[in-house]
Amino acid sequence: MSRHTLPLVVLSLVGVSALGVSTLGVAYAGSRVVRSHGFQHLRAMHGDRADHQAQARAMFEEALGEIDASDAQAAEIMAITDSAHGQLEAMHEGLEAHHDQLEAVFTAPTVDREALEELRLEGLAGVEQASLILVGAIGDVAEVLSAEQRADLVVLAEELHGE
Repeated sequence: MSRHTLPLVVLSLVGVSALGVSTLGVAYAGSRVVRSHGFQHLRAMHGDRADHQAQARAMFEEALGEIDASDAQAAEIMAITDSAHGQLEAMHEGLEAHHDQLEAVFTAPTVDREALEELRLEGLAGVEQASLILVGAIGDVAEVLSAEQRADLVVLAEELHGE
């Protein structure tokens, strides 16, 4: 079993891209270019976050069928993942303000390293919060499934990721 598989399973079922979470801790440099060009390119190629959530949800519902999850288990797991996704989505919406603050510091006539450090620490706090949400979801999903179902789910995830 890969050490990365279980988080990938939950990330897939929550429908959160690693890029979206990691941007909480990334510095400003280049973010305006990425936001104005890169994300538009990604959306054009891959759809928006709502599309990703719908695709991830459909894939995970299929995976739950493959591991013989009961209707009650599937409903409980989807509630867990919908909740985690909602929390992470709310955090993502705050990124625009964080980027704007970074832009203001970055473009100021003088470099305010204290302000940059404060923004860095805020970004790290966001990553910590996202991590707690994801680990909580992993634990909650694990408690709903049997040990055999969890093992089967890991095998499916490994197959999906070519491991």
